Amino acid sequence: IMLYSPIISIIVPVYNTEKYLSKCIESILQQTFCEFELLLIDDGSTDLSGDICDNFTSLDERIIVVHKQNEGVSVARNLGIEKARGEWVCFVDSDDYVDSGYLLGLYSAIESNTDLVVEGYIEVDEQERVLHKEFYESRVYDNFMFGSMLVEQPLYYRGAPWAKLFRRKNIIDNNIFFHPNIKFGEDLCFLFDYLYVINLVSFLDVSNYFYVQREGSATHKIFKFDVEYSGYKYLKRTMLSFIKEYGTKEYEFNEYFSWISLFLYRSIIAVENSVDFTRIANEDWNFFIKYYVPKTKKQRIDKVIICFLYRNPFCVLYLLFRKSLFAFVKKYF
Repeated sequence: IMLYSPIISIIVPVYNTEKYLSKCIESILQQTFCEFELLLIDDGSTDLSGDICDNFTSLDERIIVVHKQNEGVSVARNLGIEKARGEWVCFVDSDDYVDSGYLLGLYSAIESNTDLVVEGYIEVDEQERVLHKEFYESRVYDNFMFGSMLVEQPLYYRGAPWAKLFRRKNIIDNNIFFHPNIKFGEDLCFLFDYLYVINLVSFLDVSNYFYVQREGSATHKIFKFDVEYSGYKYLKRTMLSFIKEYGTKEYEFNEYFSWISLFLYRSIIAVENSVDFTRIANEDWNFFIKYYVPKTKKQRIDKVIICFLYRNPFCVLYLLFRKSLFAFVKKYF
């Protein structure tokens, strides 16, 4: 039984990551900052992940394991928030790992009225080869500067909850939780909901979090149209409200809108019928044309064909059969 009150609660949602989980947990247990609890939320794993979590509880009394039915990462994180006892909350994904100074670095940046601490990350592949290093400029912002903060320290592709430290009281008192019905981008929605109710953010120029890029992760999965489209709509609406709230110019957020347009692209390729596509064509076509910049060859092909067939019934047919078409081309050409 844990006899002390932890300062930081680390929440790790776990689902079928047996290959990576032990390394993740071990990296957390090696922290130089020791006053934490580790909540492992097993979201109905069907591999050995649940057993791995249970095995670690005998090694360290700071570990708490919760087994639940599979409901998605948002529900798992929300459950972790509800069960957390620390003044501060941070998140680690179960296929990632952290440096031994991860918690100490975040905690050392806290001042009396700090509400959020943000640091960079290092993106690696499954062989631990560095793919990208992301750093912020070390600086503190109060809420009067949040508009300029988002321009100077772009969070649009760094919106994941990891590599951040949240004051739990702000989350609970304002009923801020991850949206279970948003499957892609739910973390960025959570971050902006949190920014709305806080006063001070500290950025660190260190990167002690290792983000593992792997093929089987949820970021590569396309969900149903309604799920993808609702996430895009929420993010766009939130961003426009944020711009209005903090009096910044819309053009300064072009990079954010470009990032959000990726969610619209995901919605387009998730189209299941002409009604879905007509809705996008009527409400969001100009946004797609203006902001969406393809990053891969497949995305560039998609945009050319979709724009060429815009308002043509064949566009929906292309979207319905594009996966088979790409698979055919890859196999025979």
